[in-house]
Amino acid sequence: MQFALLGAMLYGIYYHFYDWEIKRASFFVILFWGSLITMLIAAPFALKEKIDTELIKVIALDRIVLLGAFSCLYLSAKQVGIGTAATFESMYPLFVILFGALYFKTIPSVSFIAGALLIFIGGAIISYFK
Repeated sequence: MQFALLGAMLYGIYYHFYDWEIKRASFFVILFWGSLITMLIAAPFALKEKIDTELIKVIALDRIVLLGAFSCLYLSAKQVGIGTAATFESMYPLFVILFGALYFKTIPSVSFIAGALLIFIGGAIISYFK
């Protein structure tokens, strides 16, 4: 659990960097340099492991979905600002529940659903009173 909290804190910092970036560079410049830097950092660790073709296919699909999400965050942040965009982006637990139930046949706990609904309500309140 502490790593999830740390991840959330790091995302809080990341959004401020991203806000700075989108004011100075295009989507493709940020995507290219961010991907290249990430690849250079990860390469020494990733190249040590053996992988199969099924894993590569899933990673490719994962990256396509992530590219779509990253594109939407970029466009949203340009339109309404990073704070509002981040508020809506943080509603992803609702979609984790939805897609998990629809495609992966997982059954979320009542507490997970309640927490996701609270996040949605919080986003609605922020949007309404902005």
